[in-house]
Order: sequence, then C-alpha cells, then structure tokens
Amino acid sequence: MNRLQNRRGRLSKWLIAIAVVWSVQISYAGDNMPPVAQLMTATPFVNEATTLSYILFDEDDDVDENLTYALYVYPNNRLVSVEDIRIFATLIADQRDLTYVEGTGDFTEGTAADDVQEYTWDDPGIALSNQDFAPADKILPGDYYVYLVVDDGVNAPVIAVSDYVIRVNDLVATAVESSSWGQIKTKLFCTSEPYPVYPALYP
Repeated sequence: MNRLQNRRGRLSKWLIAIAVVWSVQISYAGDNMPPVAQLMTATPFVNEATTLSYILFDEDDDVDENLTYALYVYPNNRLVSVEDIRIFATLIADQRDLTYVEGTGDFTEGTAADDVQEYTWDDPGIALSNQDFAPADKILPGDYYVYLVVDDGVNAPVIAVSDYVIRVNDLVATAVESSSWGQIKTKLFCTSEPYPVYPALYP
C-alpha cells in the first residue's frame, strides 16, 4: 500500500509540474504582443535608387529575440500569405542587412510603434545579391507593390502592403501614390500615360 501511495504521490507531483509549465507557456504566448508593421511612402527613383519609409517595431523583441523581417515587391497586391510572398515576390532586403557583415545596417527595427524608418533600395552589392537581395536596377519594367513581412516567432506573421506602386520603366522608375479608388494623387517623372492605381486590398 505504501509503495502504491508513493507512486501516486510522485505521479501527482509530475502532473502538477506539467500543468504549471503548460499554464506558463499559455500565459507567455497570450501576453506577447504582435509586431507593428506599416509601409508609408516611396520616393521617386534617382540614380537607380528609391527610399522606402516604414514602421517596424516589436515591443517584445527583448523577450522572444526571434524577430525576422523582409521587404518584397510584386506586380499586384493580392498575395495574402507569407508562403506566397516568399515564393512569388522579389526580395529587396531582410534582417540580414543588419546582421550580415556586408549589410548596410539601414533596414532595421524602430524604437517605438510610431518610429518611421527609411531603407534605400538600390544596388546592394555582390555579397548581398548573392544572398538574394534584388538590385533595383535589375528588376523588370512594370508596376510593383511593396510588401513588408514581420515574424516574431510567437504570434502569426504580420503582413503590410503598400497603397502605392513603384513604377519601373526601361530607363525611368518612379513611385506613384494612390489617394482613392480610381484616382492618382501624384505622378512623378513618369513617362507613360496615367491610369488608375488602386490601393492595397489587404492593408
């Protein structure tokens, strides 16, 4: 009887320990805030470069320490999953711009949820091109939406899509900002005729 009681006692302690660990994990995930991601504006291309302004902030970055983030371009704004974006869109830059020895250190997280950062998309150089960073002067002519994907490794990834397009012609590229459905607010150095540019369907 004593042996049976001892076994039951050890089993009870073991089950209590599992329950405590499980409850702590649930509480941790529930308290962890998702990252903030937003695409603001893009400047016209000058000397085969454009500057993208964005907001990127993870309040719990010192807790999870697994933050990954990336910028992509794609001809439409209808990619809705991280998998589709990574497969079909063109990578501009990711967190390796900060951590890689050949990185510029420009594509970085902000210090607050309203801290606007800037990243200049141009020719990243051979080392980063070998890491699949697309040079701005090598992309095919066309109109491109910008995607910002942020993943803290705890919450569901956050996807931001620009409400403007970057227009790339054979020799001239520019940013076209859209203000409302079927209207173009600003057209800068664009060599083609204006046509409706629609805001992102999935902000």
